[in-house]
Amino acid sequence: RVNGQNPELNYMVLMHNGSFNSTRPFQVTLTCSLIILKFPFDTQMCNLTIASFLYPAVTDFVMKTRRTPAEIMKDSQSFFLTDGEWKFTNLSITEYTEILDDKGFSLVTYGV
Repeated sequence: RVNGQNPELNYMVLMHNGSFNSTRPFQVTLTCSLIILKFPFDTQMCNLTIASFLYPAVTDFVMKTRRTPAEIMKDSQSFFLTDGEWKFTNLSITEYTEILDDKGFSLVTYGV
Protein backbone atom coordinates (compact mmCIF):
# COMPACT_ATOMS: atom_id res chain seq x y z
CA ARG A 1 0.00 0.00 0.00
CA VAL A 2 1.22 3.47 -0.90
CA ASN A 3 -0.50 6.49 0.63
CA GLY A 4 -3.38 4.29 1.76
CA GLN A 5 -4.08 3.15 -1.80
CA ASN A 6 -3.40 -0.15 -3.46
CA PRO A 7 -2.55 0.64 -7.11
CA GLU A 8 -1.27 -2.04 -9.44
CA LEU A 9 2.50 -1.81 -9.16
CA ASN A 10 5.03 -3.91 -11.02
CA TYR A 11 7.75 -4.48 -8.46
CA MET A 12 9.99 -6.70 -10.57
CA VAL A 13 10.52 -7.02 -14.31
CA LEU A 14 12.68 -9.93 -15.51
CA MET A 15 14.47 -9.34 -18.84
CA HIS A 16 15.26 -11.98 -21.49
CA ASN A 17 19.00 -11.79 -20.69
CA GLY A 18 18.52 -12.60 -16.99
CA SER A 19 18.77 -9.04 -15.72
CA PHE A 20 15.90 -7.55 -13.77
CA ASN A 21 14.52 -4.19 -12.85
CA SER A 22 12.99 -3.76 -9.42
CA THR A 23 10.91 -0.77 -8.36
CA ARG A 24 9.21 -0.48 -5.03
CA PRO A 25 8.05 2.86 -3.69
CA PHE A 26 8.91 3.69 -0.11
CA GLN A 27 9.10 6.72 2.10
CA VAL A 28 12.25 7.63 3.97
CA THR A 29 12.58 10.07 6.85
CA LEU A 30 16.18 11.22 7.00
CA THR A 31 17.56 12.90 10.11
CA CYS A 32 20.99 14.52 10.00
CA SER A 33 23.12 16.45 12.45
CA LEU A 34 23.11 20.18 11.78
CA ILE A 35 26.18 22.38 11.59
CA ILE A 36 24.92 25.90 12.19
CA LEU A 37 28.14 27.95 12.32
CA LYS A 38 26.84 30.29 9.59
CA PHE A 39 23.22 30.41 10.74
CA PRO A 40 20.94 31.51 9.10
CA PHE A 41 23.04 31.24 5.92
CA ASP A 42 24.31 27.71 6.43
CA THR A 43 24.08 24.80 4.00
CA GLN A 44 23.54 21.23 5.14
CA MET A 45 24.37 17.98 3.35
CA CYS A 46 23.09 14.51 4.29
CA ASN A 47 23.91 11.16 2.73
CA LEU A 48 21.52 8.24 2.34
CA THR A 49 23.19 4.99 1.30
CA ILE A 50 21.24 2.01 -0.02
CA ALA A 51 23.00 -1.35 -0.15
CA SER A 52 22.40 -5.06 -0.24
CA PHE A 53 25.02 -7.14 1.49
CA LEU A 54 23.25 -10.41 0.67
CA TYR A 55 24.43 -10.69 -2.94
CA PRO A 56 27.93 -9.93 -4.26
CA ALA A 57 27.96 -7.18 -6.90
CA VAL A 58 30.44 -8.85 -9.22
CA THR A 59 28.37 -11.99 -9.78
CA ASP A 60 24.81 -11.41 -8.58
CA PHE A 61 23.53 -7.92 -7.86
CA VAL A 62 24.46 -4.44 -9.13
CA MET A 63 22.36 -1.45 -8.10
CA LYS A 64 21.92 1.37 -10.63
CA THR A 65 19.72 4.43 -10.77
CA ARG A 66 17.45 4.81 -13.78
CA ARG A 67 17.19 8.59 -13.72
CA THR A 68 19.60 11.49 -13.51
CA PRO A 69 19.93 13.57 -10.33
CA ALA A 70 18.11 16.44 -12.08
CA GLU A 71 15.13 14.22 -12.95
CA ILE A 72 14.94 12.79 -9.44
CA MET A 73 15.24 16.22 -7.84
CA LYS A 74 12.44 17.61 -10.02
CA ASP A 75 10.11 14.75 -9.00
CA SER A 76 11.18 15.00 -5.34
CA GLN A 77 10.09 18.63 -5.03
CA SER A 78 6.44 17.56 -4.84
CA PHE A 79 7.19 15.15 -1.96
CA PHE A 80 9.67 17.19 0.04
CA LEU A 81 8.09 18.44 3.27
CA THR A 82 9.28 21.78 4.62
CA ASP A 83 8.02 24.58 6.80
CA GLY A 84 9.51 27.20 4.49
CA GLU A 85 12.82 27.58 6.31
CA TRP A 86 14.64 24.93 4.27
CA LYS A 87 15.20 24.53 0.54
CA PHE A 88 16.09 21.32 -1.24
CA THR A 89 18.80 22.69 -3.55
CA ASN A 90 20.99 19.81 -4.70
CA LEU A 91 21.04 16.06 -5.20
CA SER A 92 24.04 13.92 -6.05
CA ILE A 93 24.14 10.19 -6.77
CA THR A 94 27.19 7.97 -6.38
CA GLU A 95 27.15 4.32 -7.48
CA TYR A 96 30.07 2.24 -6.24
CA THR A 97 31.30 -1.12 -5.00
CA GLU A 98 32.45 -1.69 -1.44
CA ILE A 99 34.70 -4.60 -0.52
CA LEU A 100 33.73 -6.62 2.56
CA ASP A 101 35.33 -9.98 3.39
CA ASP A 102 36.94 -10.09 -0.07
CA LYS A 103 33.58 -9.68 -1.83
CA GLY A 104 32.35 -6.60 -3.70
CA PHE A 105 28.89 -5.26 -2.84
CA SER A 106 26.91 -2.69 -4.79
CA LEU A 107 25.94 0.58 -3.08
CA VAL A 108 24.18 3.77 -4.13
CA THR A 109 24.60 6.95 -2.07
CA TYR A 110 22.24 9.88 -2.47
CA GLY A 111 23.57 13.22 -1.22
CA VAL A 112 20.78 15.67 -0.31
